[in-house]
Amino acid sequence: MNNKSFFSVATLSLLFLTVYIGILIANGIEERKYLSGETRTIVISTEGESFAKPDIASIQLSIRSEKETVDKAMEENTNKTDKVIDFLKKEGIEEKDIKTISFNIYPLYRYDKGMEGYISGYEVLHSLEVKIREIGKTGEIIAGATKEGINQAGNLIFSVEKEEELREMARKEAIIKAKEKAEKIASQLDVKVKRIVSFSETTDKLNIPFYRDNMNFGMGGGPEIGFGENRIVSNVSIVFEIR
Repeated sequence: MNNKSFFSVATLSLLFLTVYIGILIANGIEERKYLSGETRTIVISTEGESFAKPDIASIQLSIRSEKETVDKAMEENTNKTDKVIDFLKKEGIEEKDIKTISFNIYPLYRYDKGMEGYISGYEVLHSLEVKIREIGKTGEIIAGATKEGINQAGNLIFSVEKEEELREMARKEAIIKAKEKAEKIASQLDVKVKRIVSFSETTDKLNIPFYRDNMNFGMGGGPEIGFGENRIVSNVSIVFEIR
């Protein structure tokens, strides 16, 4: 083989090698469009949920008193509060489930025609947070408490005592879904799932709201209350390494 033929073959070989390397690089770039990072990964986000009937009711009960002096307002408010607490205890509510969440004294102002505003009396507002574990008695307890002195009620929330168990159930469902989805996508990409790189979770809880407008005080056994179900949702995001 003369020198001219040798260089021609060498040139063609070099050209072929260059084209081949270029194709490999292009394929690598195309593959990285779908697989994130230097370590190839896929990110899967799924949702799991669990349901349970609530077994605890939590409500805010308030005693409001208005009198011309602080002492008289305090005295009346204290007497009514004591009666309300005694009633709650007789209904089986433990002391640990009766908690003062606010106690306030406010001056009451009066504005007569042609006169500057002046203090005409005082208001005392004592608010209790009460947990009712016999949830079926919620309406009866609300009605009874109003007869003993409660004149404001609201923020009724239904919850589940063993809420963490519900969270775990929802999380487990979400993780199973994520693994199944990762395996399916890996199969479509003609790769295999190697391991989990990272995990994150957010949870949402849907409580049933209850408003004072729905309460018909003084109607015998108390307002009719629907408990429904509580729903807990676990949203997970899992990063899987693939090969």
